Amino acid sequence: MAMEVRGETEAIADYMLERAEAVLKGAALAQDVAVEIKLAGRTTVAASDEVLSRRLASALSGRLPGVEVDAGSHVTGGSEDATYFMRRVQELGGQAIYAVVGSDIPSGHHTPEFDIDEKDFPWAIEALATGIAALAAEKDAG
Repeated sequence: MAMEVRGETEAIADYMLERAEAVLKGAALAQDVAVEIKLAGRTTVAASDEVLSRRLASALSGRLPGVEVDAGSHVTGGSEDATYFMRRVQELGGQAIYAVVGSDIPSGHHTPEFDIDEKDFPWAIEALATGIAALAAEKDAG
């Protein structure tokens, strides 16, 4: 069996892992079989910097027709690489955000059927590039 646990905070993720292990061990004991648990990886969570999120949303506002920006506060355990990078940047005094580009997908994330619609790449790249350029111009002006 392969499985994954996630939580909005490190404490919740730890709790989920402990409970999953307890359930597996209990089920094995009840069936008089052995169970071996191998941790294949670990994710972490990161919170986007609200100020930077609002600045990016403001920079994109009205610049790209049809693109909706949600600068709401979201904690993400989305991508292990991204959340580790975000946390490290923040530990060193920088700001980081996790940007998600919406696209119609046939299945949820982290499933074999996940497949982003590639027709969304051009506008997603334009949105990210526009936002980064606007933030850079803002920094140069300020």
